[in-house]
Parts: sequence; C-alpha cells; structure tokens
Amino acid sequence: MKTVSRTRSMLEMFLPRESEVERDERRRAPRQQAALSAEIVLGGRNYSGQVLNISKTGLTLRFEQMPSLFKGAQLLVRTAALEPICGSVCWIGPDTCGLAFNTAIAEDVLEDTTILFDPGKRARPGRAKVQLPAIVRAPGLERKVTIENIGCGGALLTTGLSLQVGRGMMIEIDGVVPIGGYVRWAKLGRCGIMFSKMLTIAAAEEIEEQCSIHASWLNEIRGAHAALAGS
Repeated sequence: MKTVSRTRSMLEMFLPRESEVERDERRRAPRQQAALSAEIVLGGRNYSGQVLNISKTGLTLRFEQMPSLFKGAQLLVRTAALEPICGSVCWIGPDTCGLAFNTAIAEDVLEDTTILFDPGKRARPGRAKVQLPAIVRAPGLERKVTIENIGCGGALLTTGLSLQVGRGMMIEIDGVVPIGGYVRWAKLGRCGIMFSKMLTIAAAEEIEEQCSIHASWLNEIRGAHAALAGS
C-alpha cells in the first residue's frame, strides 16, 4: 500500500493542475478577450453560456448551468457573431472549460474585435477591421501603408518595413486630420501603433463612412469620449 501511495504521490507531482493546463493551452495562440453569449451543444442537449476569450485555436467558455463534462468531450459552440465552432474539452473548471478547436479558424476573423462582445459588455472600444490606405510620415520616412484595423487608441498597419519600436510617426488618412502615434511592436512588415491621443469622433465618423464599419464601433468611440469627459 505504501508503494502504491508513493507512486500516486509522485505521479501527482508531475501531473499539471487545472490552472496550469489552462495556461499552457492559452499559450499556444494569442487570446482575444470576449464577452459573447453562446449556445453550447453537448450530446444533443443545449446549454447557455458565454465565450470569455478566444484565439484561432481555442476558447474559454463559462456555463450558466455546468453540464457533466470530461476531457475530450466534443462541443458545438454557436454565437451570433461567429460561424459554429466544434472542438474538444481540454480542461475543466467549476463553471468553465477550455475548448481546443478541431480546425483552427482564420486569424483575420478575430481582427475585428467589435464582434466579440455583446452590446454593453466591452470594457473599452475595440478594433474595427478595415482595409484603409494611408501615408505614414516621420523624419526620413514617407510611405504608403494599409491600415488593417483601428480603434480609439491605436491601429494595425501593413508597412512592408521593419520599424523600430518606439518610433514616432504621423498617419495621414484622406479626409482625416493627421494622427500622431508611435510603434508598439513590429513583425514581418506589420506594426501596431499606439495613438498619442484618443481617435477623435470626427476622424472615426470619416473612417466609418469610408470603410462601411458597423455603427456599433462608432458608438463605442463616442462612448469612450463621453466617459473621458465625465471623469
């Protein structure tokens, strides 16, 4: 009995805990925070829940009423914003679980982060997916670029360049007052820009019109300005 007990104790030392499993699963691909109502199908029964975060390879679910789950169980997740997703349970918490997708979803699906939140559930305005031509200017630099997504505090640019992190620049969009910002990260000809000031409502209105962005994005920008003014 002592030998069996020691063996079990040794095994438990090497078996990852649930929280460690969750963290390891999340590390495989960058996660986007979410607050998206979902219908989860398990064994022919439907359960209500919420997507808490998502990447191209998996997501975290919270259930209103936790079903009896086991690792490897196949779930179908339906939301209003995304195509139905199938995957297998990879970790289980008290009222949550991690789902590894059977087939990875395209990264660009998650670039428009406005779709990942139910109305009123976002902590801050998200990014709208666009394909917006612009010009970036800085000392020794003038280049045509494409803005892939944009929010009140920053944007994702395709530049074709390897830009230095921290480099300041002005972004010129047709019909919009130039926007100042600096490089937060740069990789493979793309970079993330943090704006020096919050995107103005006038600029957001012009961008929405040019790119046919969903009205919820502009409403979130207006809400962010209202919250700042009231603080």
